Amino acid sequence: MRTSFAVAAAIVAAGVVAGSAGCTSPSDPVPEAPASTLLPGLGAADVRLGDTYGAVRAKLGEAEATGSNRLVFARYPAKGLELVFASVEADRLTDESRLVAVGVQRGASCAGSPCPGERKDAIEARLGAPDDATKTLAFYGKGLSVVYADDGTATQVSAFAPYTPESSPREMTEIAAPPGKATRPALGLDALGVVDMHLHPGFYGRIPSTTKALFVEGIPPFARPYAPGVSGAALDTFAPVLGIVDQTRWAGVDHAVLFAVYTQKTTGFFTNEDLASVLTQKENVAADGLPWAFGLASVSFFDGFVRDDGTVDESVAARRYAALASCLERRPDLFLGIKLAHPHQQIALDDRRYLGVYDVAKKYGVPVYLHTGFSPFPTAKNVPESYDPINFEGVLRSYPDVPFVLGHVGQGDKRAVAHALDLAKRYPNVHLEISALGRPFLKDENGADLTPDPKTPQLPYVMTRIKEDGLVAKAIFGSDGPQFSGMVKGYVGQVRAAMAAAGYSESEQKDVMGRNFTRLFFRAR
Repeated sequence: MRTSFAVAAAIVAAGVVAGSAGCTSPSDPVPEAPASTLLPGLGAADVRLGDTYGAVRAKLGEAEATGSNRLVFARYPAKGLELVFASVEADRLTDESRLVAVGVQRGASCAGSPCPGERKDAIEARLGAPDDATKTLAFYGKGLSVVYADDGTATQVSAFAPYTPESSPREMTEIAAPPGKATRPALGLDALGVVDMHLHPGFYGRIPSTTKALFVEGIPPFARPYAPGVSGAALDTFAPVLGIVDQTRWAGVDHAVLFAVYTQKTTGFFTNEDLASVLTQKENVAADGLPWAFGLASVSFFDGFVRDDGTVDESVAARRYAALASCLERRPDLFLGIKLAHPHQQIALDDRRYLGVYDVAKKYGVPVYLHTGFSPFPTAKNVPESYDPINFEGVLRSYPDVPFVLGHVGQGDKRAVAHALDLAKRYPNVHLEISALGRPFLKDENGADLTPDPKTPQLPYVMTRIKEDGLVAKAIFGSDGPQFSGMVKGYVGQVRAAMAAAGYSESEQKDVMGRNFTRLFFRAR
């Protein structure tokens, strides 16, 4: 799950389970104030979130602009303004580019509060303690950030769409049944084209504070003040330009799989009910008439599933498994399987207290996706018992009729990668998903720590091993996106390059990029 913080140096935002809050409408009245006065959650006096660059240019004139990956930073030095736009052009502004964040910088003529030059104690006396913070940044859910110098003086204040801090999901409930009986469509092998089977929608406010801080510190300093706002725009499924649909289309992806997650103590949460709401929206239609996105449901093992004495509360377990089953029973046209992440759910791969989830998978004949390999998140259970798939072999033997997809192929630890490949060779029901392989190895074949070399990603090694071991028919593409604008597009290119270098035929590349997914999840032949 979103493991590439270093890569986020490509300007931007989000990683982990993130999301969006609505921008103000361009038709809303703007409070009268100097252009450099910040309006939390709105913008500034003469500009507001959602404005086009054409409208801004008519008011403020031409901007000094630099950009990359559809995010463009427009600066008005005389006014002390920095504006962040989402642009359909990769690195430049067009009149249709949309404003997603505003910064008022030191030296600006600023009225009201907060303003650059104010002291931290004065700002907090008016606004209260921030909802999230790093060493130099304070974030407020109302749509405001403040950058502080070492002496406690504000050097920049920024506005973006508001977010709502949430620490845990509501209790799982069964999803609603459709008006008529839903059935999974019968598809031909090439029906879906290119499929990205690993994408995370969500909400920025649901990310734990420690994980937010890790993310913010991992992106370039100039982008950090805007992290919640740009993240919200980038990870909102249907948001224009930066949303997941537009990002995947830009990458040449035809269909997607979105994940529900209950990892509230590590990366955040996006519930089955949240996912059902996305999948049933009228916008969830691809050019071929099929759903653009399908989903994998999940189950919460936190918040009462296990009692203080370590035993399972059977009534809670039964209720949650029934809620999980409702996704697979009532919407088999949209929910194709189950997603688990043992390190992020803080459990061991072979913990027998959680076997009931595989009984649900067996009953409905659906695959189970498992996170395997390292996790970068500080509160994850980052030990081999939770991430090395060799510890899952007993479950594989016990559930031979359930297909299992080993996400990330055990990434980060060469032992776990070797075990994932070996299990895929020995067990007919084991498949491999190749997301999040853009980082270097952290442990060698003997478990010794390695000095990470950012110039040596795991992807070429893993794709070569898959080819050499005769496992191409079991490899499925996923990106673990969107993470930040341009990430999915970049990873598609990296995977294609790695396959070409390893000697994959054109037909084999099509298998990895879509056909293998369709074979497994739609039984296509």
